[in-house]
Amino acid sequence: STPFTFPVRPVSLVKEWPENKPPFRKEDFLRADQQDDGSFYAIPRFVYHIDEAAVSSLTQYYRNNIPAGSDILDICSSWVSHYPLEFPKVMKRMSATGMNFFELKANDQLTDFVAKDLNIDYKLPYDDESFDV
Repeated sequence: STPFTFPVRPVSLVKEWPENKPPFRKEDFLRADQQDDGSFYAIPRFVYHIDEAAVSSLTQYYRNNIPAGSDILDICSSWVSHYPLEFPKVMKRMSATGMNFFELKANDQLTDFVAKDLNIDYKLPYDDESFDV
């Protein structure tokens, strides 16, 4: 989460995809770094992966769309979740999975977490239908 506020501007989204032609090529989904994710996340990074405007937009979206008392699962989490500062007090549960134990441990919004590489084992470590969001 962040204690800062940033102006939110509307984003133009594609309303209709081109007919009979996928809008993306196979190479659009290739990673620039083909190294194993486990190697990359072995050392805690403690960096923001998105810019401040994106953080602000996400925080406001969560505030406006996730009802109080929800059980939340943050998949691929880190040391920050970008939830509003009041969420730990008004949500029932805020759980997370992520690649680095130390980053997850530093996330003060979480009630619990599991460090796990979902690329190796994609089964989430929670019961089905145990989260609202």
